[in-house]
Amino acid sequence: MRRAAVGVDVGGTKALMLAQGQELGGGVITHRVETGPVARPNMLLLGRYTRGGRLRLVVRSTPLPLALRDEIGPLLTPAGPGHPWWKMRLTVSWGSREPLSFTCVEPEIVVEFLGDTAVDAGRWRHAVRAQRPRSDLTAEDVDHIE
Repeated sequence: MRRAAVGVDVGGTKALMLAQGQELGGGVITHRVETGPVARPNMLLLGRYTRGGRLRLVVRSTPLPLALRDEIGPLLTPAGPGHPWWKMRLTVSWGSREPLSFTCVEPEIVVEFLGDTAVDAGRWRHAVRAQRPRSDLTAEDVDHIE
């Protein structure tokens, strides 16, 4: 269900086009980036499931505001070797060789985010701003990607 720009809803199609080329979307938190204490993630890696049930990385967040770090941190549960991305390697930026240090978390918390409309095959090209956790949604409620 799409709503007007004043609405905030990531249910239904989980996307909202805003006035200045921005989109409100939802993603499942899959990792926390390790630049601070475990209970206060600095950034998030977000995923969505494919229709076939495979979890895919769709975007990384910008650094989280302090209040959001405090809100999201306690909700995250570290994942073990069964996590689908347990051995995944990422770099700190495009074209970099410096590895990104992160911790896999159970993909069960949905976060609402604000990002630009540069999206390719369900993946955002640029980092997004996490807005708030959505306790009213599950990973299955978030749009699937192809």
